[in-house]
Amino acid sequence: MESTVYRFPGGSSNSVSHIDMNTFADYLDTQSVRFFDWNISSGDGGAKLLSVETLVENCTADIERFETSVILMHDSAAKSTTVEALPTIIENILALEDTVILPITEDTELVQHIQRRPETDGDQ
Repeated sequence: MESTVYRFPGGSSNSVSHIDMNTFADYLDTQSVRFFDWNISSGDGGAKLLSVETLVENCTADIERFETSVILMHDSAAKSTTVEALPTIIENILALEDTVILPITEDTELVQHIQRRPETDGDQ
């Protein structure tokens, strides 16, 4: 089964790409792949190992601000506290009123950092 969901390394707003991210996004569109960024970050992307308490706070403090929240977390052996914090993060999210955890599907509201160019009609 092929993936139909993508996350750009550094997000679609990354400042290291030498190509306009809309060009990449347009290519993904031609492949029927949707890209997602995040609107909540665990903060675990740096070299410093964050405490479980910090990770839980980062992942849950602002979650109610958004209709759809996408949380950025990293899975690697070096991120031991991220794995340790995950059960508490899940429990805290599920304890929120009118909040559920769902997989990203074709019906998920897009969370994207870049402003997409308007589609153009090839017949013009």
